[in-house]
Amino acid sequence: PLLTTGEFKSETKKFLDACKMLLEAGEDELENYCGQVCAELVKVVQGLSDQHSNSKMDTAQLEKSLAEKSMKLVDAQKRQGQCQQSKQKIEHFKEYLESLDAEIIE
Repeated sequence: PLLTTGEFKSETKKFLDACKMLLEAGEDELENYCGQVCAELVKVVQGLSDQHSNSKMDTAQLEKSLAEKSMKLVDAQKRQGQCQQSKQKIEHFKEYLESLDAEIIE
């Protein structure tokens, strides 16, 4: 019941570490086989986790998306700063033109 809602997602490294610990994967041939079993099992578990979790995306895709959006935000903030500078220059130019207009009228 806990995992049926899709709220949780498997993390490859945590699963692999837990599997190796439970199967006591080590250095000799038999223990090394257990490590290989864990490596294959983690692929299956991660695939199922990706399919059934609420996010439907793995963390690498989410991190890539976050990086792209962060770059777009920085770019937008730069453009906003440039627009504000341009607006200030236009306002100063308007004031200058108004002062010239006032001198002409006098």
